[in-house]
Amino acid sequence: MASHGRDRGKPMRVSLAANVPARPFGRCAPTPTPYPSTAAKLSRKSSAMGRGGINADPRPLKDPEFIKSQQELVMAFLESKGDIHGLSAKALCAPSGKEFRIIISALQRVLDPRCRNVPPKVEDQVPTLLRRLRYPFQVSKSALSAVGAPHSWPPILGSVAWLVTCHNYIQHVVTNKTLVGGLGMGGSGTDSALDHIKATCFEYQGRSYRMFIAGEDERQQEIDEEMFAGFRQEEEQLAERIEAKKQELEGVAERVKCLKTEQSPLSQAQQEFDLVKRDHQKFVNLIQAQQEQLKQLKQRVAERESGLAHKKRELAEVQQEIESLRAQVAAQNISVDDVNQMMNERKKLEQMRATAAAQRATMEKEAYELEMKVEEALDCLQSRVHEYNVAAQHLKLIPQTAKRAAGREFEINIDRSAQSPGELCPIDLKGMVIPALQELRETYTTRCRSLGTQQLGLQEQCDSLCERLADKKETQQETEQRISKLEDDFQVVKNAIDADAQLAEKKIEEMKMAAERLKNHGEASVAQAAEEASAAKAAYEQVAKECDAHEQRLREDFNKMLELLTESYHHVGATIKEVRDQIKMAWEEQGEPLHSPKIAAPGTPRRSLAT
Repeated sequence: MASHGRDRGKPMRVSLAANVPARPFGRCAPTPTPYPSTAAKLSRKSSAMGRGGINADPRPLKDPEFIKSQQELVMAFLESKGDIHGLSAKALCAPSGKEFRIIISALQRVLDPRCRNVPPKVEDQVPTLLRRLRYPFQVSKSALSAVGAPHSWPPILGSVAWLVTCHNYIQHVVTNKTLVGGLGMGGSGTDSALDHIKATCFEYQGRSYRMFIAGEDERQQEIDEEMFAGFRQEEEQLAERIEAKKQELEGVAERVKCLKTEQSPLSQAQQEFDLVKRDHQKFVNLIQAQQEQLKQLKQRVAERESGLAHKKRELAEVQQEIESLRAQVAAQNISVDDVNQMMNERKKLEQMRATAAAQRATMEKEAYELEMKVEEALDCLQSRVHEYNVAAQHLKLIPQTAKRAAGREFEINIDRSAQSPGELCPIDLKGMVIPALQELRETYTTRCRSLGTQQLGLQEQCDSLCERLADKKETQQETEQRISKLEDDFQVVKNAIDADAQLAEKKIEEMKMAAERLKNHGEASVAQAAEEASAAKAAYEQVAKECDAHEQRLREDFNKMLELLTESYHHVGATIKEVRDQIKMAWEEQGEPLHSPKIAAPGTPRRSLAT
């Protein structure tokens, strides 16, 4: 049995020794290859096609209670991220396309902070997003096209709730890793804590194995007690730190609550300043309006005074004419016919006077209405001019020394006392202002088109960089899978070495028992027993030498295996570092910050050598 165990372990040592130098992180196969194996390709293909093997979703997607719990989970996520955008709980019962785009946009901003906009057709992007995130079920484009339909929404709600659950789990894991990183085990974060844990476990495994090889099993309990004592001490330190952090968090929360309830002096002063500023502007506008009204009233008074003087002159002339007519009448000889004729003429004149008075009243009324219309038109024109001046000042066209004025006068002032339309505005609108504004509009339209073209180019570069990043992530995952395979192979070799050691010990025990039987049998015949004892002793010594030599070979093979595994580990670490440097260079070319939460620094493998 011992020879069979040794024969079973030897081919594994030979294959590893032949394969590891050629490709330290390759699989334990007779012929190493630089390309991924067929199993890796099938695994990747099955994951890309929905993790084949699961045809139906086992969750009760049609159950009203389950749907309600999923809706509450998604609603709580949107409220916690502040991306609710007016959505209500009823919107999650049968959302429209716009509401579903809001939900997907919130999820994308959490998964990728660089994401800005969601394409109008989410049915083209959501299946790709779920496939890349390894969602185990298929979501069809037809269901996404009619997202609010009763038969389409439950599976889509299940996929959205799955994404929210994954995000919450990742946040919980990151929080726990940060908590572990705060222990006094190296003091430099999660990586140092994991390195300390790996070193401690590896030291524990090494000591336990040395005690096992030396046959000192009674000291194993002492080693376990030391290990557990260290864990208990670290657990107490962690509990103390958690309690201190909780107290500190309560104090900070109380302080934040006070700051939220209180109003800062700066905001109070700003509000008072805004109020005074608004009042000042109101008074300025009122003063300007009163001044304009006073100017108009003065102009009307002057017009009325000139009209009054003209009427007085006309009245004096009419009185003189009446006096002259009276003198003529007094000097004339008047007959009855003349009196009747004069009476008729007087009646005609009175009728003409009444008609003229009515026409005058009508004309004065029409003049007043025209004057009011002119005032309204001037008020409207002045408000439009004010809006234009505000917009021009915002565009830095006013005053003449502004950035975009180029020494030209763009400010428009309305003269309400103008006598003709040409005197309303002192500057040339058609000849200077309008052509200059059209030229400015053409300039900025051209610049906007150029910036749009540049934006499209930058977006294409960003998409290409994202594709390269995805490829690098896939390469990193393949590397981690190879590391995991190496660890499994190392465990298999270790188990084989342990089995060979047990077989060797069993053979030694059998030899001891055979020697004891020979010794008992030799008591019957002294001479024969002496010869058999010497032969047994020689055989025992030979077997002991063979066992020692076999044990030495096992130790040498084990040390070689550790060296090869260490070299493979270092090579994989260097490869991961190169991939990380390439990713950093890609992000630097793109101009994005290197401390993005989605770029996790690949420092250590997921499992240590000791485990």
